[in-house]
Amino acid sequence: MRVLFHFDASDLLADKARKLAAPFEVACCPESSDTAFDVAIGTTEVLWHSLRPVTAQVIARAPKLRLIQKIGTGVNTIFAETDTEAMRAFTKRVGHRIQVVGDDYFVTDAARIKAAAAVGACNTVLIKPNQIGTVTEAYAAVTAAREAGYGAIVSARSGETEDVSIVHLAIGWGGAAAESG
Repeated sequence: MRVLFHFDASDLLADKARKLAAPFEVACCPESSDTAFDVAIGTTEVLWHSLRPVTAQVIARAPKLRLIQKIGTGVNTIFAETDTEAMRAFTKRVGHRIQVVGDDYFVTDAARIKAAAAVGACNTVLIKPNQIGTVTEAYAAVTAAREAGYGAIVSARSGETEDVSIVHLAIGWGGAAAESG
């Protein structure tokens, strides 16, 4: 499997990434080099990146791409929060075999989940009760996800909610998973 580490990494960090990812092939490409990225993305199966959102144009140039993981932020929205076309294109390509998780794309909002479902963007929602404001609104988002056939991962913004509370909500709401930390 070919992994592209798209990050302005020191040689030490790049070497560590290669060792940790063995036996996968890890190529490093600084975010500051658009040319190197354009060459490497065509054969990339897994993209590790940090800062730039991944656009629909990038997805179109990456026929082998199976996973995009933001480095340093955990499971998170992989595109700009408003790039519905990129979310739809990526979900169409890989959504039948992996979770395409929307975080800031949905902001735990039932209306946004329904709109995304109507166009086929994402297939899983990160539910953060403290992001939307009330437990009632968060439960409405879980209900919207369930009605759309989406998975729901109950989570919290780091340090804002006791982990045990998130587990209780995840179990009570029948969420697919809980994320904490």
